[in-house]
Amino acid sequence: MGLIRQLDEITINQIAAGEVIDRPASVVKELVENSLDAGATKVDVFVEDGGREGIVIRDNGSGIAKEDFSSAFVRHATSKIRSLDDLYQVGSFGFRGEALASVSHVASVELRSAQTKGKGWQMTAYKGDFSSLKAVTMDKGTEMVVSTLFSDLAVRRRFLKSAGTELSHICEVITRFSLCYPAVDFVLKQGDKTLVNTCGILDQEALLLLHFGDDLRGKLARVDEVLPGLTVKGFVGTPQLTFSSRQKMIVTVNGRLIQSPLIFKSIQQCYQAVIPARRFPLVLLDLEVSTEGVDVNIHPQKQDVKFLAPGFLYDALPKAIQLSLQKVSQVQIESPVLSAVDMSEKSAAEVLTLSSSDQESMPVSMLSFSDSGEVSSSGPSQLSSFSVPRPQKPLEQVGLLHDTSSLRALDSPDYFQIFEGYLVLKTADALFILDQHAVHERILYESFQKEASSVTERQVLLIADIVEVDAGLLSVFEQHQSLFDQLNFVVEVFGPGQLAVREVPLVFASVSAAVIVRVLLESLKDAEGQPDLSFELKPWLQLKACKAAIKVGKRLSDAETKQLLKDFVACPSNFTCPHGRPLYIRYDKKAMERLFMRL
Repeated sequence: MGLIRQLDEITINQIAAGEVIDRPASVVKELVENSLDAGATKVDVFVEDGGREGIVIRDNGSGIAKEDFSSAFVRHATSKIRSLDDLYQVGSFGFRGEALASVSHVASVELRSAQTKGKGWQMTAYKGDFSSLKAVTMDKGTEMVVSTLFSDLAVRRRFLKSAGTELSHICEVITRFSLCYPAVDFVLKQGDKTLVNTCGILDQEALLLLHFGDDLRGKLARVDEVLPGLTVKGFVGTPQLTFSSRQKMIVTVNGRLIQSPLIFKSIQQCYQAVIPARRFPLVLLDLEVSTEGVDVNIHPQKQDVKFLAPGFLYDALPKAIQLSLQKVSQVQIESPVLSAVDMSEKSAAEVLTLSSSDQESMPVSMLSFSDSGEVSSSGPSQLSSFSVPRPQKPLEQVGLLHDTSSLRALDSPDYFQIFEGYLVLKTADALFILDQHAVHERILYESFQKEASSVTERQVLLIADIVEVDAGLLSVFEQHQSLFDQLNFVVEVFGPGQLAVREVPLVFASVSAAVIVRVLLESLKDAEGQPDLSFELKPWLQLKACKAAIKVGKRLSDAETKQLLKDFVACPSNFTCPHGRPLYIRYDKKAMERLFMRL
């Protein structure tokens, strides 16, 4: 007798439902998506015992016609597709029949719906059994009452967490929907307690502040970028705003909430050089792509999608985010800093002239600082050292503080150095405190990164570095050898399972070439499309920038300070150092008043 037997229909349906419904929050997600597909502008959710004992979802959408009730709970019954081709171009969340069928095989579902105010219909379903259709009086829309969740599935019910934990997952679902659909009013209640209420709040930024707190104010960048084949809209947090998990990384593709490893990896690549390790940014983005370019049917819970051109998306999304962050950076930093430091005077680069007859000048990014305040070049040895005269304005004329006796140096009326490590900068509307080492480190990092991608000079290794690789990595190298050429490495196959690194870019002349090449190969192995390998070089560039940057304890002259601030303003990323530490702290009037308890 054979061992393979066909399962009965009820078991098949429960297995299918189990792929979609694993906790009360899954029920809420599926049914809220139905409400949104029905064009609802208001969705009310009521739960009992964290959703374990009951869930009610009420909307003001288009409702269900009487003749459609008989097929509303039938699997694969839908009005949205007619063929397989339609399935790959569906722009909605799904179809109500699929969600109701899944839920009704793990819980009892009572469905009430009306297409016009006053006259509706009601039906109850559980495990394929349906009640007769009854007429009811109700407003236009749909109400779904879910009870006895997993009552006949003891194993599944045992895996449910406490009521508080399950409720927190439901709150997260509603929060995410409300952020992605600001035009829809969402209300979530348990008993008499209102947990979420977004009625009347139509702005995404206001909703972010409502859900995640006022600390986000001033730390959000609006994203509205149109790229070929991709439109990106929403908000991202500046690098100063990080969290311990991905919970606040919310992404939709054509309005569909997803959890895409590809997209999350792309976003983290964008933030890799500006936030600390194991920290995550705030992201609220909608990606608009053509329905022909995305397959939404690869995940039973519709939490992931597959892209026709994943490599393009992987490269394009960070660019959209970076453009938006740079705009915010320019607004927050450039105007106040430039107004506080009078750049109309002779530029610091001109002031920092060499004593040689050529009167050459160098930017601060190429200078090293001595304890005495003198500056020496890190360039060719024939360039001599020099010192910069300090302004002679008496401290008494500054007027920043009544007691100036404790100040070791005060370089101008608008800024001064404290603790030989921090610059205090007064602007028209705020006070900035800058970490001189972190600021210089960021400037150098950006310079080294640019150098690594553009400078063509290489260091020939006296003895080639041999990299042992398996067949998989060797295949990766052969496929992407041109990328190593672009990065200015000279690498070739040396023998079975071996690569020889013969030349490296000058910027990496002091580190292990074999280690770098192996890291790059591992990254290429997991990459989608044409990856940007510059991010994989970050640790070495970061270390080099850290070692070369101004150290805490170095007293800066007026000219040095001005040039540092000028380079800081011009830096393409001036939120954090390469390690993710903040470059500055900003206190405006409100922040000051809070510090002194005046608010």
